[in-house]
Amino acid sequence: MIGIVVTLLVALVAVNDANWVSFGGAGAFAPHKTVHMLGEDISITVFDDKTHVRVYFSFENKGPATTVEMAFPFEDTGQSMNATPFPNFATKVDGEPVAVKRVTTKPFTRIGEEFKEQGYDLARPFVYVKEVEFAENQRRTVLVDYTALNGFGGSGWVSNEYILRTGATWAGKIGHCTVTVDWTKTKAISKPSLQFLKQDGKLVPSTWTYLSARKATCTLTDFEPDFDLSLTSIKSFWNVTINGEQLGPDRGIAGSSGPLLTGEPSDPFIYEFGLLDFFWESGNYRSDYVEGKVANAFGNFLDVTDASTVRDGLGRKLRLSRSVESFGEYESKLRLKDLVEALGGTFKWNGAMERVDITLPTRDKPIKREAGRLSLHASAYVSNGSGISTYVLRSTATPD
Repeated sequence: MIGIVVTLLVALVAVNDANWVSFGGAGAFAPHKTVHMLGEDISITVFDDKTHVRVYFSFENKGPATTVEMAFPFEDTGQSMNATPFPNFATKVDGEPVAVKRVTTKPFTRIGEEFKEQGYDLARPFVYVKEVEFAENQRRTVLVDYTALNGFGGSGWVSNEYILRTGATWAGKIGHCTVTVDWTKTKAISKPSLQFLKQDGKLVPSTWTYLSARKATCTLTDFEPDFDLSLTSIKSFWNVTINGEQLGPDRGIAGSSGPLLTGEPSDPFIYEFGLLDFFWESGNYRSDYVEGKVANAFGNFLDVTDASTVRDGLGRKLRLSRSVESFGEYESKLRLKDLVEALGGTFKWNGAMERVDITLPTRDKPIKREAGRLSLHASAYVSNGSGISTYVLRSTATPD
């Protein structure tokens, strides 16, 4: 889902009928031997439909006089409805506005490169370029300020990413990088993921300080980045912890069905189609089985059987304190709080942080099953008059 540039903000979605947009900050066309990036202060304001970025870069030339070509990149699939990639784009050097020129280039994002390798000419990459002169041992500041449309995809994804890893184009390590993300203006999308991720998806530990429920900052020092900042959101409330772990946005979308949660964040509904997606942690995912320590504790399976009961993979009938509500022809939704409490856990709404904190029992190993004995039969659907789906579950699951 997914060096020309040093930093690059990417709106990246790799699904059908999607648009990915990449846009960025100050970078060099090739590694530079004497110009160092002393620091960068990044301010990102997320709106429901767009993202505003303002970045102050501080550079120092630790060598003889030189001229650097700095580039501001853009790349999309060609499906963008935005005819002007950078509305309100502006850049300054030492407070003075400077002109830029547009130069077409080869794809510089992973998604663009992958499409190119597969024979699809979907990427429309280019850079805005300007020349910056440095005297011997001179320090200069560069401002980049712009607004760009968010990248939207099917199933409710809103994917933005600020690329840090190409900071290696400058000499030495980056002295400091302070990132402040503000999503107080959003109404229709969730909290951004705020995760530093390597290209292989591996999470890089970081510490974020929350200035308010919808504004956070993080500072990195003396580093050569091999990771980027994910700001992925979904079109629904999504700020949930289970046993102290913040759930990523990938846990908030059920395939092509869309977001799992709906309703008021303090007491949301969870759709029946998303029960197993919500508890998925690792390993192979199937529609009738989910892996993970929390899922192991309830037998790796959940099914709504009637208006007040959920059955788990251990064969237990779990009573809900409030009735299940139906929607559509076959699907239903139930209160997340009721489900958590039925599973023996606790549900707490943290109003100050606009977050749901959940604790649940865990089990290290999954239950044992006889091969072929656990099955979910759509043909066994029974209508109970309320539109709530009922299935016949055949299982010989027993604990170790």
